[in-house]
Amino acid sequence: MKVSSTTSQVEYCPVCLHGIQKGQCGVCGWVQLDPLDPFEEEIDGYRIHSCLYRSPQEELLRVQREGSPYLLRRLIKPKEIEIEEGGAYGTPPVCEGYFAGTPYMVWPWPKTTALSRKGMSPRRAVAAFNAIRESLICRLERGGVEPQPWEVVQYEEGWSLLTGWERVALDRLPPPGALASPERFRGGARSRESRVFTFGALLYTFATGDLPQGLLSVPSKKRYNPDRFDLLVARALRVKPKDRISLEDFDKSLASALGVQSPGRALLQYVGAALGLLLLVGIGYGVSAVLRSL
Repeated sequence: MKVSSTTSQVEYCPVCLHGIQKGQCGVCGWVQLDPLDPFEEEIDGYRIHSCLYRSPQEELLRVQREGSPYLLRRLIKPKEIEIEEGGAYGTPPVCEGYFAGTPYMVWPWPKTTALSRKGMSPRRAVAAFNAIRESLICRLERGGVEPQPWEVVQYEEGWSLLTGWERVALDRLPPPGALASPERFRGGARSRESRVFTFGALLYTFATGDLPQGLLSVPSKKRYNPDRFDLLVARALRVKPKDRISLEDFDKSLASALGVQSPGRALLQYVGAALGLLLLVGIGYGVSAVLRSL
């Protein structure tokens, strides 16, 4: 369960790292703010500004050093988890070490995250996805779990995936809020089908600014005639792995997902719109039902 506390008047959402005002995040809607036990004021020269997230295994902190904000991740019980060295991909930490016997790593405070905006156009969503795709594949192939939304960040140079130590639970289950498929949360192994779901979840998050849970929105934000981009995302987010688009077809469809439909196919588009909307509603309720059962 996420909890948040702060040493100042400003709090930061542990989901999207956006500032919280009046006890609620105005970007992603996160509202739970439970008090934490007192924690250190400083970690190796990084002064703690606020605690964004704490679980039995780790905590996420907003810290400051020489007037600049940073994001610090600290592993509370490293003996209960497996630590793997990250590869040469994504954004590595600017500092890492041990404090009071527990490892930590620090990154520059990001400009924004995948959830800290109201969404973007399909074209920009695909561009952001393509920017982190290879980093994500490298992480998954090295045994890392699916990323949490705050690990997908934007700096001045573009979108990136935070990397460093790959925290992998011994049972290799994704952490709460991770962009992972329903079967992964139930203990299933990573597969090509689960990778497709993660790809679709990233595209959906970039496009809508929200997680693919509950009553899903049309990613392209079109009120009528959902396009190929919408249908691609919907097929990637099917609850049952066997119903999802294949990894090969996903790649092919992504390359043409931003194309313009022929005006002569208006009737087929309306039919596709109805089917697409029903599919998105079914997917959202299906994923939410799975998460509630965990």
